[in-house]
Amino acid sequence: MNHEAEEKENRLKELKERIGVKPLEDEIQKMIDAGTGKKAVGVWLKDLNYEQRFLVRDYLFRSTNAHLTSSHIYPRDHHNYLLILSEVTTSLEELEKIVSALGTVENTYPELSVVEVKINNEIFTERPLEKLTSPAGIDFYLLNIKELESISLDRVKSAVQRLSSAEPKILRADVTQKLIGLLNSDAVDSKQISAGRFQHGPRKQVQRVKRH
Repeated sequence: MNHEAEEKENRLKELKERIGVKPLEDEIQKMIDAGTGKKAVGVWLKDLNYEQRFLVRDYLFRSTNAHLTSSHIYPRDHHNYLLILSEVTTSLEELEKIVSALGTVENTYPELSVVEVKINNEIFTERPLEKLTSPAGIDFYLLNIKELESISLDRVKSAVQRLSSAEPKILRADVTQKLIGLLNSDAVDSKQISAGRFQHGPRKQVQRVKRH
């Protein structure tokens, strides 16, 4: 073994010990033995505030369609967590894009089936409620549109409801499509909001997409 390969092996060994990958290795083997074509992957969450751990967990569960009872989050040292996502079809490249909403993707370790992300805890900061709820304010649309990108379903739902009261002609076409997409998803209860007001031209009834 050459020096470079030895250094890489040592780094991986240290990383495995730090992350504590045994539960992930067990879950990966379980998926292999099951032979379903699905797999288990891990996310190394760094600098995640304790209070936000379940919000992040639920976001990643939703985004990857992970099996709820087989997927777990494990606390590690210094606000770091290992999140195991089991029974997924998500590739590591796709997982990188998903976790990028949480902060900076610092590394991907194919040998471990792990993506490492440094959390930007500012994404959890609530925007001023008075600006979010005042349609006459200059920041109303901008801030509520930003809320649509939140990983919190509650914040997304609230923003959709607030924007649904806005004049359709004021909303950009891309925002209109985003709202319609949310209404068609499981993220928002379309019964509470009139989807037709977001359509251009004659009002149409937006039907929910039936998932198989």
